[in-house]
Amino acid sequence: ESDFDPKKGEEMLGARAKVEKTVRSDFRALYDRNKGDKAVSDFVVKQQAGFSSWREEVCRTYAKESDFGYCALRLTEARVIALG
Repeated sequence: ESDFDPKKGEEMLGARAKVEKTVRSDFRALYDRNKGDKAVSDFVVKQQAGFSSWREEVCRTYAKESDFGYCALRLTEARVIALG
């Protein structure tokens, strides 16, 4: 917790917003590629819907998460990789 510079909070939250936008875009592309296959598209939708709640569970006890969003940023970056 003490390793984070408070001035970095806005920067990290801004980075997360950009990564969130990429996740939405990548999800949409993945969904569009698979919308003809109901089983796959349903799976993709279910996984994406569960991601944010899973991320909240993982990150809720991370020190100063509400101020910095470090845990959520890193997990969301990993989600971008997984969707890619």
